[in-house]
Amino acid sequence: YLAATKLGIKLDVIVKDINEAEAALLLLSENENREGNSDYALGEQLSEFIDGGVLTQRDLESKLNMSKQKISKLLSYRKIPERVRSAIELYNVSAGTAEKIKQLSAKGDEYQDIIIQLAPRISSGKLGHNRLAALVDAKIQGTKISLPNKEVKKICTQDGRHVFTWRLDNNDRPSMHFPKNIVTLIENGK
Repeated sequence: YLAATKLGIKLDVIVKDINEAEAALLLLSENENREGNSDYALGEQLSEFIDGGVLTQRDLESKLNMSKQKISKLLSYRKIPERVRSAIELYNVSAGTAEKIKQLSAKGDEYQDIIIQLAPRISSGKLGHNRLAALVDAKIQGTKISLPNKEVKKICTQDGRHVFTWRLDNNDRPSMHFPKNIVTLIENGK
């Protein structure tokens, strides 16, 4: 509202007298529907509201229809030890990977040291929770791990246009990736 009025944009607004918990729930509901919000940003926001006594986990479950598992994963970011948190750019890390980092970190300093060594790969999003756990366990046991072949198969039309690509994602699950212009090509019947 303030930004719009400073720019001279007239708005119709509804003013409600609500308490802090209701305001927090409205904010979370709005942010959850906004594109581009990361798990990290949502997790930090949830942690602030819970730590500040504004909301409870039960509020999130009942009023925002979040599952206990999702809330637990989102709250994992703050439960990662500080020395590990400072080594990883957590805003690029999914809630599932954050939960795995928290679990592995709880096993002790040796596990934390290995996670810190892997921090650049974790931060870049190239190391998901399944592969992270396998790599850390292999390093703890002193064995080498053979990661699956990251073969990429590009599928093209007869005239050479790229339609999609098959590859394994960061958790070694098959995934299909489409080029940005594929929708335009399909709509135009090409």
